[in-house]
Formats: sequence, C-alpha cells, structure tokens
Amino acid sequence: DGATPLLAEEIWLAPDRFAPLEELAADAFGDLLYPLYERLCGEVVAMADETLTASSATPALAARLGLPAGAPVMVIERIARGYDRHPIEWRRSHGAAERFRYRVEIR
Repeated sequence: DGATPLLAEEIWLAPDRFAPLEELAADAFGDLLYPLYERLCGEVVAMADETLTASSATPALAARLGLPAGAPVMVIERIARGYDRHPIEWRRSHGAAERFRYRVEIR
C-alpha cells in the first residue's frame, strides 16, 4: 500500500568526510545515497560486502516497521568501500522476514 515501511536503516559515516550532508534538508537526499556521496563529498562507492542474518524485532524496531514485537526480521549489514578499499559507509538494514526478498547477480 506504500504506507508500510519496507526497511529500517541505520547508516554510519565519517563525520569529517561527509560534513556536506549535514547541511541538506531531509527531502533533498532523494532515493539514492551513493551518487550524493560522490557529488557532495567526493566519496565513490566502488564495492560493498554484505552479511545477511535473521533476527527478531525489538519493540522499537517493530514500531518502525509496523510489526508486532518479536516478529522475524532479516538483517543486512553492509560495508561500502572506495576503489582503494577504504571503508566509506557502514549500514545495517532490517526488514520484515515475510516481506523480504533479496536478489544477487553473480558474474
């Protein structure tokens, strides 16, 4: 229906390298962060490592996702890196297991 959140995300960035983002209004971020990182901060995401696990929703997370407390959730932890492999972003995403779908293309 569009009103139910699909993911709840936490993102950690180095404050000195991503200071320009602090000046943006929330509605100026758009849907894609990586082009914004490059355009405003000069940080290019070249690769990422992800780990998927299953967990249960804490009461706070359940409220954010519109789920009952304890509902099963999928957790994706990502470390995004630059071409020199230095970490740029650490992200943790939670999504309802019943609505979860993950696609990977391996070449």
